[in-house]
Amino acid sequence: SGVIKVARFMLSQRSLVLTIAGATLMTMTGYAGLAFFSKFLVDSHHLTQSQVGLYQALLTGVAGTIGTFAGGYLADLFSKRDIRWNTRVVTVAILLAAPFALAGYILSDTSTVLWLLPATSLVGGLYLGPTFTVTQNLVGVNMRSTASALLLFVINFIGYGLGPLIVGRVSDLLIPLAGSEAVRYALLLFSLLNFWAAWHYWVAPRTLKEDLERAAAAA
Repeated sequence: SGVIKVARFMLSQRSLVLTIAGATLMTMTGYAGLAFFSKFLVDSHHLTQSQVGLYQALLTGVAGTIGTFAGGYLADLFSKRDIRWNTRVVTVAILLAAPFALAGYILSDTSTVLWLLPATSLVGGLYLGPTFTVTQNLVGVNMRSTASALLLFVINFIGYGLGPLIVGRVSDLLIPLAGSEAVRYALLLFSLLNFWAAWHYWVAPRTLKEDLERAAAAA
């Protein structure tokens, strides 16, 4: 069928496979964070559910939206000089945000944590624009709609299916050691996957020239 044909072509594009792998890892950490973020703030920082709800709405609504816009804008800006930066801008963003994210899970001062964590939401939206751009560029013109649908299916199926599940399981395993702080340390450990995602986005363009030529021929 047409879907299988597009999926096979996408799998033949090394740059695209690496980019989707990075996006899947980002989605896993993102969904895990959304699923357990309120429990983390309640258990570790003793906020009320109403306080958490307001903060999370501002965090995902404002920071997430800014991150999504910034990702597309920065990818366009830097890729004009070197197309490889279409994905590598995500790597830089992950590495810049990492100290804020890690400190946000480690520190105990609630006010400081609430100021640090928006960095995670910024990056949580930033990878989407570059990922969709790469997907569109690395398939034939007639494949683009199907490729975007397959991208969404993969990153959401794996990200939503595995992210919260793994963090929940790790949290349960940590309860004997960490008690009420188990979710904090489970999220901290799981957030390290973002470094793996950063690697994928950095190495993805190594075969970009050949992959772009193959996509142009497929059109």
